[in-house]
Amino acid sequence: MNLQPHTNTEHRCLLHRANSASSNCCFTVRRMETGLYVNVPADERRNRKEKRGSTVYRWVGVSFGLLCIVQCALNVSYRLHAAGCDSVTTHNFTLKLADDIRVLILERDQLVHERDQLVQERDRLVQEKDRLVQEKDRLVQERDRLVQEKHQLVQERDQLVQEMDQLVQERDQLVQERDQLVRVRDQLEKEKRELRANTRRLNDDMKTLEEKVIKLERKLVIAQQNGPRCPSGWDTHMSSCYQLSSSMNTWDCAESDCARKDSNLVILNDEAEEEAVRRFTGPVKIWMGVSGTYGYASSWTWTLVDGSSLSYANWNDHNQDFLSCSHSCAYVDQSWHWKTWFVGACQDQHYWMCEKKLLK
Repeated sequence: MNLQPHTNTEHRCLLHRANSASSNCCFTVRRMETGLYVNVPADERRNRKEKRGSTVYRWVGVSFGLLCIVQCALNVSYRLHAAGCDSVTTHNFTLKLADDIRVLILERDQLVHERDQLVQERDRLVQEKDRLVQEKDRLVQERDRLVQEKHQLVQERDQLVQEMDQLVQERDQLVQERDQLVRVRDQLEKEKRELRANTRRLNDDMKTLEEKVIKLERKLVIAQQNGPRCPSGWDTHMSSCYQLSSSMNTWDCAESDCARKDSNLVILNDEAEEEAVRRFTGPVKIWMGVSGTYGYASSWTWTLVDGSSLSYANWNDHNQDFLSCSHSCAYVDQSWHWKTWFVGACQDQHYWMCEKKLLK
């Protein structure tokens, strides 16, 4: 009879040690989880926080299940011992059982308190997670906005770089054009200075020539008054007299008319004489005292009416049309300003001009 209470006491002590060990094990595991929680990355800590709430619920459920099993075992044990023990033993066992129940209730209250703390911690962590999720979403939006602004700024930068390159090219082109214009300006300034110098020199020469012309005209007037004169109806140039026909005829008829007037068909010996004849005749075609043949040596043989040789010529390039003619006659086309000598058929009809020396 005395061994049974001792056995029950040892049973309660073992049960209390088991519960204490279980509680210490739980705290040890919790401290280990807390240490691991600090050392893991943020994403893994969030995952463990989410799993932690479910682990707490499992531990609480297991604890209540153990309490229920212990309670049932104690009830059965008490009833069995109550039937075979005396009242003193039953009283002592009841007191110890009440102490065990109080210990279990305290442990239960402690577990409930820990559960409430864990629930609060879980709720706080859930709120922190929601806040971090919102902060993450806000940062993601801010990142996307910054990325778009970055792309836009890059495009604007590229466009500005292209515009800058184009402006640099235009600037270089303008610099080249400016340098070229400066060179042209300098060249024109140089030419202008040279032209001014030439103009001054020509003006001086012209004044000198005008003075000489005036003197020569005076001498000519004096010479004409004192010297020989051309017959009436004849024009004077230097020491020769010239007369233009009033009609057109062939070269032979023109030569015969001049021979009757003791003169010859005009022979132009220089540019001055040709210019004088142009003033006398105007823009007409007149026979000259020159005729010729085109020989086998591919050259012209010219004959002058006064028997002299040809010392001056002003042939036109269109004379190739008469290379096949056996005999041709020369005439002057005063409507041309240069290259006025032509070759034509002697049977053509043109005006003519007679020339003779001044009378002594």
